[in-house]
Amino acid sequence: MKNIFYTLAFVFVSGFMLKAQAILPTSWSFTNTNLPTGWTQLGTLFYSASGNTPPAMKFDGTGDYLEINIASNPGAVTYYLAGNIATGSSFTGTFTVEESIDGNTWTTLHTHTAPTIGSYTQYTDNPLASTRYIRFIFTNKQSGNIGLDDVSIAIGAATPEQEINVKQG
Repeated sequence: MKNIFYTLAFVFVSGFMLKAQAILPTSWSFTNTNLPTGWTQLGTLFYSASGNTPPAMKFDGTGDYLEINIASNPGAVTYYLAGNIATGSSFTGTFTVEESIDGNTWTTLHTHTAPTIGSYTQYTDNPLASTRYIRFIFTNKQSGNIGLDDVSIAIGAATPEQEINVKQG
C-alpha cells in the first residue's frame, strides 16, 4: 500500500513539474493574456495598441517580471524592447534579462538602461546550455515604462548522447 502511494505521488509531482516547463522552441507575441506553459509573470500588464506586433507586455514597476522555465538547453533568446515615457520626460531605470540554472541564483545576460523610446528594437542574447530559466525583470524603475514583445527561445545545440562501453572478459 505504501509503495502505491509513493508511486502515485511521484507520478503526480513529475507530471506537474513537466507541465511547468516550456518545451523548446517556445515563443509568445502576447496576443492574449493566457501565458504559455512554463511562462509566469508578476506585476506586468499589456499595451493593447503598441508593440512590434501589438499587443506587448508592459513593465511599469520595479520588480515586474516575466519568467520562462525551459525543459532543455536553450539557443538564442530573441525579443523586442522599447521604452515608453510620458511626453516631455525621459526614461531612467534598469531593465535586465537574466538566466538561471535553478531559478534561485540569477546571472545577467543583458542590461538595458537606455531603451529606444517608442520604437521596438530587436535584441538577441545567448544563454548557457545549462540554463533552465530566463527572466525579463524591471530591476530599477525611476521614470518611464518598458514594452516587451515577440519573445522567442530557440532550441540549443544538441548535446552528445551518453554511451556505455561494456566489455566482457
